[in-house]
Amino acid sequence: MELIVVAGALVLASLLMGLTGFGFAIVAVSLISFVWPVRQIVPFLFVYNVVINLVLLAQLRNHVHPRRIAVQMAGFVPGALLGLYALIQLPDTLLKLVIGITLMGFALWSLARTDGVRGELHWAWNGSAGVVSGLLGGAIYMAGPPIIVLNALTHMDRFAFKADLQAFFLLSNLYLAVAYGSMGLFSWSLFRLNIYLAPLMLAGVAAGSLICRRISNQRFQGLAHLLLMVMGIILVWRELAT
Repeated sequence: MELIVVAGALVLASLLMGLTGFGFAIVAVSLISFVWPVRQIVPFLFVYNVVINLVLLAQLRNHVHPRRIAVQMAGFVPGALLGLYALIQLPDTLLKLVIGITLMGFALWSLARTDGVRGELHWAWNGSAGVVSGLLGGAIYMAGPPIIVLNALTHMDRFAFKADLQAFFLLSNLYLAVAYGSMGLFSWSLFRLNIYLAPLMLAGVAAGSLICRRISNQRFQGLAHLLLMVMGIILVWRELAT
């Protein structure tokens, strides 16, 4: 049963990633957390995330804004240190509550936001988003929401939006990999499972790219974010009930 849930989570998460350029960790962590502890989910998803980041960034590398990424990473590093401390010290129930609350907050923003662009924000906003992203990334491997929200407010070009996300996610994932490795979270058994389930991840990304040509991003994202909201509510309710 656990393997079915994990495999299904990979397919859905990869599908969303192939369509929109983000959402892999958000969907995968939220679903797999129903059957695995957070400390096991984090190293398992790392391999897939880095592969996806590299593939997408190779296609979008000419659209990256290096200065913006540098400021975000300057905030991410200290934030991640605090998040990693929380991952080790806090009970799994509390971490899953944080996952549920993060899901609901991000889903609410996604469903309510408009397409209006506010333009470039002060550099401090990039640094602050990096800090919050580091906290969430280190503790529950959900670094995306703060950076996604910030980029949605500042990027007029969708290719630049996806490119900056992939550049940030790649650097943040590599930083977290060193930290997770020093904490002894990686194992050969998880890596073997990574290899075994890799075709499902690749199929999901490919399917997402195909679906992107047939339906609007807005429609699919609306359904995906509604699903995130439901999962967040269920996760919070379950952990509070126990």
